Amino acid sequence: MRYLSNKEIRFVFQYLKDSLPGKPTAVSGLYSLPKAFEHAFNGPTHQKEAALQKISDHMGHFLGLLNRVKVSFVEKRESGEKTHTVFIADNEGNIGEKTKSEFIEEEKYAGLYKVRGYDHGEILIVDDRTFYLIHFLAVLAHEVTHNYLYHHQITVPDEIDSEILTDLAAIFLGFGSTILHGYEPSSAISCRLGYIDVSTIRRAIPQSYLLRHWKVRDIISQFPWFESHRYYFQLHLFSRAIYKKLFSSQSKIAPKQEANEKIIISCNSCGQKLRVPKRPISLKVNCPKCGSSFIIDNNETKI
Repeated sequence: MRYLSNKEIRFVFQYLKDSLPGKPTAVSGLYSLPKAFEHAFNGPTHQKEAALQKISDHMGHFLGLLNRVKVSFVEKRESGEKTHTVFIADNEGNIGEKTKSEFIEEEKYAGLYKVRGYDHGEILIVDDRTFYLIHFLAVLAHEVTHNYLYHHQITVPDEIDSEILTDLAAIFLGFGSTILHGYEPSSAISCRLGYIDVSTIRRAIPQSYLLRHWKVRDIISQFPWFESHRYYFQLHLFSRAIYKKLFSSQSKIAPKQEANEKIIISCNSCGQKLRVPKRPISLKVNCPKCGSSFIIDNNETKI
């Protein structure tokens, strides 16, 4: 799992924003899984596979994809030497048995997207018994994003790994909370998921918020209490506080300094030196020595 700097995240997001349509998804905001799908996932393998198919269709509609992608469970293979028996026959028709052994490697992926034609694709999900629903959802969101990028003909720049681009694209499209919750390290599962680390995901979500113009409440509704308040402070209160500190304080100081500034003029009748406030308007002055009155224009007065 790779750590990306803020600069690298911005580069990928800007590339996606320039390459994708102005409204990249059919639904604005972050993706949210309906509660009914969560209950449908509990059950045997064939029921889980059917639930993941419905969730994949729901994710596709969220993205604006009309073509359905088939989702299939594949059995997880454990690495090690496997033996099996084969039956062979000789030239005389006698049938015998022969034992063969081969070393089988464990799958290096939790999900896989395959193109079966321009309008047809398939997603393979490894049936890992240690995974919970949040892990299957993160894998599915990654593979659905693969399908999305394929249909929008997004080419991968040379300086970006395709899997890293897909993870960041999933966040940019609205699967940030789904990716984050599924990729968080856990001792309960047999492997670590994802191609970018959790720190990168946490920093990528606010950046996608700014580029996609999401509402703050859409962000904070997807995270637990502590995390949501941190994002609310980062995206909303913090920026407002900085703005008020930098700008409103200057506007309060400037009028005070202007109000205390004085200029020295001479009376038109007796020549007495007078100290009067500097104002950007005409001012009537009464001389305390001779009692005469006259009007001065501060914009034309020479000090």
